[in-house]
Amino acid sequence: MKPSPVQLLQSTIEKFSVEANPLNADRAASTSEDVQLQVKEFCEPFSAFWEDQTPPVDGIEERTFMVRLSIRTEVEDVTSIPYSFELVFSGVVACFPETLNGFAPALTARQYGLAMIYGAMREQFLTFTSRMPHGARLLPTVSFMEPDPKAAATTSTASEAQSAKPATRAKVASAKRARAPARS
Repeated sequence: MKPSPVQLLQSTIEKFSVEANPLNADRAASTSEDVQLQVKEFCEPFSAFWEDQTPPVDGIEERTFMVRLSIRTEVEDVTSIPYSFELVFSGVVACFPETLNGFAPALTARQYGLAMIYGAMREQFLTFTSRMPHGARLLPTVSFMEPDPKAAATTSTASEAQSAKPATRAKVASAKRARAPARS
């Protein structure tokens, strides 16, 4: 196992809103739901993170980024989905120079940073919904990786890493009720 080329230095929950919806009887027994999601991604340089502390590696200030991910449901008939939600998480990530392999730091920070933030978002959503009336739900597994990172690395800039995606279709699956083995 080797360290990730991007390290998550800090993460923050900016907004966490989940509301249980009244379900139609036909949909209540379903184990997965089609959900319209609006996704917004943001990534920009954030060298100010190091103002109050000593950077661990020379030049890391230019390879530190703020990433933010916003996901919310977009559905007209809330009775067709168990929960309506809006989640906004952010984090500070650093790209370590010796592990970038020639890829643009902004692209690497965006792809890995958003993936790490989304992982935290999925876990919090699962935990939170497990105590709600319709039971635990898990956000879908997604990828923030570009289809061809080498091609994208030559054209990507910090401002291009900022994007808003239109509503997408995703599956929100019921979480299995099995307990994970205890960690020692």
